[in-house]
Amino acid sequence: LTPELFAVLTSPAYAAAERVFPWLLVNQLMILMQYPVGIGLYLRKRTGLLALVYVGGLAINLATGVGLVRWAGSTGAAMAWCASNAAITAVTWVIGQRLYPLRWSPARFLAVAAGGSVLLYVGASAAGQVWSVATIVRAAVGAVLVAGCGWLVLLRLAVPGPHLGAVPHNGEGGLG
Repeated sequence: LTPELFAVLTSPAYAAAERVFPWLLVNQLMILMQYPVGIGLYLRKRTGLLALVYVGGLAINLATGVGLVRWAGSTGAAMAWCASNAAITAVTWVIGQRLYPLRWSPARFLAVAAGGSVLLYVGASAAGQVWSVATIVRAAVGAVLVAGCGWLVLLRLAVPGPHLGAVPHNGEGGLG
């Protein structure tokens, strides 16, 4: 985010948070993903495992936070928080898949992860810079990746699949 864009999205009081902001966005994404990736824990009534996962995430946050805060200050704290939530999401997904395997597309996951990584790079590297050709190119590449990921999602939604719970009409089939 360049100073101009960040100024449009926030008030001047938040100018110091410009370098932290991209990490907080990715962190929020990881938090939002924890429920869907852990659906198996809920379906198998094993939510007690989440306490262990969260304690592990806290340990990762503390272990990485010390060095990252010394190295990058408040941005390092956001990076450590993001790393711990990424680990929580990954472990929750692994446990959820073992308890209740769900189909997923590694290619689509990697496409979204790559797009998100590019956007994080763009946001973190453009902080404090005035709009330049390089910044505009990076932002355009990020926008193209996001659009491509959206296109993949729309393609997936357009594929007809079996209709679960379909009810026969006009007395055709059914329980008689």
